[in-house]
Amino acid sequence: MINYKRLLSLAVILPMTLSLVSCGKSNSVKYDPLPKEDDTVYNISLLQDEDNDYYNGIAQGFTDALNDLFGENHIKTSDKITADTQLIFANGSDSLDSAASSTQETPIVGAGVMDFQRVLHLTAGIGDKWNKKTGTNVTGVSSEPDIAAQLSLIIETAPNLKTVGLLYTPDDSDSLFQLEIMEKYLDQAGIPWKEYMIPLNRLEDASVSDDTATEDSAESTPAPVIQKSKVVASSATEGSNNQVDIFGETNLIDGIINPSSAHSPLTSQFWTPELSANNPEPLPEGADLQETVAYASRECSCLYIPTGSNLVEQASDISDIATAAGVYTVGGDANIGQSTFTCTYMDSYGLGYSAGKKAYRILVNGDNPGDLRITTPNVDTVKLYNSKINETFGMDFPKSFHEINEFLKSYEVGSTTNRITELD
Repeated sequence: MINYKRLLSLAVILPMTLSLVSCGKSNSVKYDPLPKEDDTVYNISLLQDEDNDYYNGIAQGFTDALNDLFGENHIKTSDKITADTQLIFANGSDSLDSAASSTQETPIVGAGVMDFQRVLHLTAGIGDKWNKKTGTNVTGVSSEPDIAAQLSLIIETAPNLKTVGLLYTPDDSDSLFQLEIMEKYLDQAGIPWKEYMIPLNRLEDASVSDDTATEDSAESTPAPVIQKSKVVASSATEGSNNQVDIFGETNLIDGIINPSSAHSPLTSQFWTPELSANNPEPLPEGADLQETVAYASRECSCLYIPTGSNLVEQASDISDIATAAGVYTVGGDANIGQSTFTCTYMDSYGLGYSAGKKAYRILVNGDNPGDLRITTPNVDTVKLYNSKINETFGMDFPKSFHEINEFLKSYEVGSTTNRITELD
């Protein structure tokens, strides 16, 4: 039996407990404005994975923090790493990986990164909990979402929730990182869950037809289709996941970072044969997106797509299939939430602003980046729903929910972040 009261109390009590612990500590970090007679100019290199709203929001928050804390006259930024670079801001996993590979001396502050442990290839003993310190020249701000809030959203979205389908792609370590946390919460409440690996293809045939094929395309070599890839998530709760499937490798580290390492879909300990009664036969190997989502919809009352999932382009197809089957869809972020029934929104500006504060601590206060914990800022999580999909389900949402299109049109990025000024 699913213990919803216990689940909801966990989702509420855990954040409250962490808040009380945080409030109990004395905040000794100082962000004093630089003296007017100080003419120091700090050279900071800015690297960014992509030009989109998410990363641009982080970049804006970081830039505003620099201006608030240092002052515009004390900052010189560049999109290149040069000999006089004093600090690198790495906005995104690829940028962090590139920066960390290029220098072991220049301080690096990362943001827009879900799992620093995986990106930096940091390992811990099996069962050990990572202390969130890299011990290197790197620190940063994690973009790990509030999974407890997302679980509460799932419960509010799906009346009479029985089972949850967890969707991921074969090369998305960040999704598996989140799913591991979500599965811990679901297990505590006794809610059965099941993972479904979704192949990265759309419903329509993307291949070149005979009518449009050219001589050049005929001679080109098609990209191989890989069903299993480097999806090895660092454990979110118990340290690095060193128990991986390795193909042709005997060295642990090589196995963790090898693109052949693979993750197979997992099933909850609470899953019973009765829950698969509508699917008497296993899902065929090589099943496409449509077949996989239809299969999952026959077993689950709600399908969940994690924050930043590679399934963003497939989310509309997934939602259409699930909605037609009477199954609710929940997205981890507003980008995916354009297609799902409900989703959560987290303002990325706050991630960048928190990263800017770390830059100040390193350059002005002289803190060692390797001793600064990877933190997750206290950013508000907003619950959104899609009114178009609600035409099918006809639910009455409480005031705590906002219609996604109306919210995104009116919301001002960064408006909920407390900025540090000279008056603070």
